[in-house]
Order: sequence, then C-alpha cells, then structure tokens
Amino acid sequence: MLIILALICATLFCRGCNGSELAGHGTPVQFILERLFVLEEKVGKYEETIRLLERKLEKRDRTIAELKRIVQKQTLDIEYLQRADENRPILKSKSKPNLERHDEGLTNRNTRSTWYPISDAVAFYAYMRASEINPSRHHVIIFDVVVTNEGNAYNPNLGA
Repeated sequence: MLIILALICATLFCRGCNGSELAGHGTPVQFILERLFVLEEKVGKYEETIRLLERKLEKRDRTIAELKRIVQKQTLDIEYLQRADENRPILKSKSKPNLERHDEGLTNRNTRSTWYPISDAVAFYAYMRASEINPSRHHVIIFDVVVTNEGNAYNPNLGA
C-alpha cells in the first residue's frame, strides 16, 4: 500500500505539482487520501444516479412492452372487425338497388359506415315560425315551415 502511495506521490510531482496543491493538507499522503475520499464520494453519487436511471429505463421498457401488447391486440381486433364487416350482407333483397353511403358516429372518435338504399333515404328540414309556450308532455309539435322533405317522410299536417 505504501509503495502505491509513494508512486502516486512521485507521479504528482513528476506531472508538475509544485506543492501549492498540497498547502494545508500536510503530507502528500494526506493530500492523496483526502483526494481519494472526495473521489469516492463522487463515484458513490454517480453510482446512485446510474441506479436511478436504470430503474427509470426498466420502467420505460415495461411500459413500451405493455403498449406493444395493446397495439398488437387492437390490430387483431381491427382485422377481426374488418373481416366481419366484409362478410356482412348489405341488403337481403335479390336485386341490386342503387346504394348511397352514410357515416354514423358511434362514439366521439369512431365512425361506422352504413349503406342504405337511396329509395329508402329520408330527410327533412323544417322549423316553427313561432315558439310553443309550455307544451304538454305528449304534445305533438308541428313544424309549419318545411324546407326539405326527401322521401315524404314528414307530414306537415300531422307533425309526424
């Protein structure tokens, strides 16, 4: 051990240590021991930082693996739903009527395409010129202005 310390001291002086670094430390051995203690503290802090980073990395690896499993499951679900949608009959009639596509919102993020025969498509746009004041629970509201009534599904005389 003393030989190693002597070699370290000799190395310090050979590298141009003029002794000013040793001021206040006593002997070169004491200086080396103090310096060794400081370096060991730094190494301990670095080792703790490395352990912390390794734990974070392991947690991220687990999260990534879990997300990959979720994506894989959702991919299989999507493929299953696409196959099921392809196999679903559009109409049960023997003739091929002219079809029109309508998109229905199932949830706030998903949409589902549904095909309807054009002849069965209905749409109306109507409004009331005056407000109904305090209508009863089962009161039929009749719109007096009919702007659009595709398919004649709305009867302005009955309100149905």
